[in-house]
Amino acid sequence: MDLTEKHKKFLIDLFYYAAILIIFFVFLKYAFGICAPFIFAALIGLILQRPINATRKKVKIPKGLLSAIYVLIIFVVFGLIIWFGGGKLVKEVASFIKHLSSKFSSYDWIYSTTMSFVNSLPDSLQKYVEPSIAKKLAEIKTAGGISSVSFGKFNLSSLISSSANGVWNTAKQIPSYLVAFLVTVIASCFFTADYDKISSSIKKMMSPERASVFSSTKSSILLSFHKLIKTYFTIMCITFSEMLIGLLILTVAKIYTGGYIIPIALLVAIFDILPLFGTGTFVIPWALYSFVTGQPALGIGVLVM
Repeated sequence: MDLTEKHKKFLIDLFYYAAILIIFFVFLKYAFGICAPFIFAALIGLILQRPINATRKKVKIPKGLLSAIYVLIIFVVFGLIIWFGGGKLVKEVASFIKHLSSKFSSYDWIYSTTMSFVNSLPDSLQKYVEPSIAKKLAEIKTAGGISSVSFGKFNLSSLISSSANGVWNTAKQIPSYLVAFLVTVIASCFFTADYDKISSSIKKMMSPERASVFSSTKSSILLSFHKLIKTYFTIMCITFSEMLIGLLILTVAKIYTGGYIIPIALLVAIFDILPLFGTGTFVIPWALYSFVTGQPALGIGVLVM
């Protein structure tokens, strides 16, 4: 292959992958919301094939009926978890956010915390930091809380306002979510029941070699996806359990008295699986804050966790 042919092949490949990338982003922006129920239904149908096929070997039940039973069991179990566990969790998280909001609105708490930090600094550093901090504290006192004060381009008040608007917009879209949920349930039943027909129809459109590649690729993707979900879920469970048990021990020992143990453990578990973050993003600042504010036992306990 001469140089011209190589350049031509490179340009064709480049345009091909660029076109795929553009189509993917256009799909995400304009069509994903409409297609999401069917995508989730297809995933559910794919995941349920193994347990359904195993059950059919033991019990002679039509696949359509068995698919509907399995799909309903999944959604009922998921709904019960949300109803019983999620309700209390949402209430705890809402209370935790309200608690943080009240802290940021309290000038006495802001002043005592800030001055504890300033006093812990070396004398040579205090004289440089203290004037600017005193000016900012005066601004906070005049504004009536930290939420009304701007820090460069960041303004906590606008953040809280945008968050509240987001919650309101989500609440207005509940009927749409309900319709999407019902479509997902119905589509899941059909995808699960007719999976074999859909799969065979797709394979008939391909040559035997491509059909074999398609089957092996699908199996590899499913196996990788299963391992990924299992790994992340295991990491979250371990981190959540560690934080929960640690905070309970600190509470029993009367070292930690702040409450909101479950939301904090859940927040740390979520941070732990996020790229470029980890538990240190939450735990290290908390430990430093504890040392600065004269709670060394809590700081050591948080670092141990």
